[in-house]
Amino acid sequence: MTTKLRDVLNELKSAVPLTDALNGKVSTFLQIFSSHLTQYDQKQMAAEIKRGGLGNYNRLSLLLAAASLVRNDVKDVEDSDSPEAMQRLKKSLDNRFNVSALPPATKLVKQIDAFLASGKLPKITVQKANKSESLDEAAAVPGSELSWSDGDRSAPKTPWGPAQQGYVLGKDVIIYGTAGHGGLRVSNSVANKLLSDAAKKMAMHWGGAYWYEEDVAITVPLYEVEAWRKAATKWFPSLGTETTAGMKKQLERWFPEYLAMVDAGYKMPASPQVGEMWEFVGPLGYGSTAHFDAGDKIKIVKVTSSGVVFSTTGFTGGFRLKLHHLDKIKKSSGNKSES
Repeated sequence: MTTKLRDVLNELKSAVPLTDALNGKVSTFLQIFSSHLTQYDQKQMAAEIKRGGLGNYNRLSLLLAAASLVRNDVKDVEDSDSPEAMQRLKKSLDNRFNVSALPPATKLVKQIDAFLASGKLPKITVQKANKSESLDEAAAVPGSELSWSDGDRSAPKTPWGPAQQGYVLGKDVIIYGTAGHGGLRVSNSVANKLLSDAAKKMAMHWGGAYWYEEDVAITVPLYEVEAWRKAATKWFPSLGTETTAGMKKQLERWFPEYLAMVDAGYKMPASPQVGEMWEFVGPLGYGSTAHFDAGDKIKIVKVTSSGVVFSTTGFTGGFRLKLHHLDKIKKSSGNKSES
């Protein structure tokens, strides 16, 4: 067995078991689809290398890029679990992929159909977010390379699983690699200083930081911060000859909405304060638990680094709204803070 094949097979063995998703929203199915594509690529790579080939190292990038187009197609219904939203997701999948010939797409469509028919929730990988930064992250110097062995409990958590490698681009700015995928982590404080609101809007906000997956989304922060792009050439050698103009062309293809937001001077909504009354600007569903429409008023009961918790008449307990979804609510007119 070659070293390359052994590495790929080890990645497959270290896959995290799946559990039931918490909801059946479009965004959840999109997250599951990325996992399906990554696992499919790993299996294909193992088979190709076993047959004596080199493996197709471009396949996953192309698949995830197409998946990004699907996300863009349904971005206005990503928080919905309605039958109409699911049908739009299926239509986009059919437009962007040859569903019948691509096992991950076929699998996802079956999961969507099962949810529509019986309410059966799909399976999803769940990772526990880091509550605080590790000593390695705090002490790391730009250019430092980090590594953790399988099963190392000190390994930082990422949206794609426990980190196995890390490369430091700057203070609190680290590229992480895992058994299946990876991406760039930018701390809240650094993002607020160096990234535009449009760039922060394009990120996944998870575990108190902004995350950009390594195949496509990472282009956004590296486009904005040249020092990070130069530092990342050791991890991505092709960046050594990449120009800002060249990266903008990539963004025009994969993230035109980001460039449009930059041109329009997009600003993230001001963070709500505890006790304030806000209201929805459009419909938003929380699975089978609740559904809110434009004009529905809510009270902010808690503000965290990743978003807010709100309460509303007719429901016990609170609902979470993540930081990058705060543009789905606005402060109510004549608003007064309540104790």
